[in-house]
Amino acid sequence: MGWTRIGRSAKADIPLDDPSVSRRHAILVHESGKPIRVLDDRSLNGVILNGKEVDWGRLTDGDELRIGAHCLFLLES
Repeated sequence: MGWTRIGRSAKADIPLDDPSVSRRHAILVHESGKPIRVLDDRSLNGVILNGKEVDWGRLTDGDELRIGAHCLFLLES
């Protein structure tokens, strides 16, 4: 199991230096044998998964994740 933090903080695993991103914006949760999940970490602008604001959601190959003004895509190999 692992956690990946996304945010404006320099301590984030995926730092996004942008005022539209909260210091602690979102968390990606990876568990063996399960889909990756995204959790909103009390952000101001929310987490948008495939065009819908979510508190949490499951990610699959090709999903679009918006964090502030940034657009991220999940690409599984």
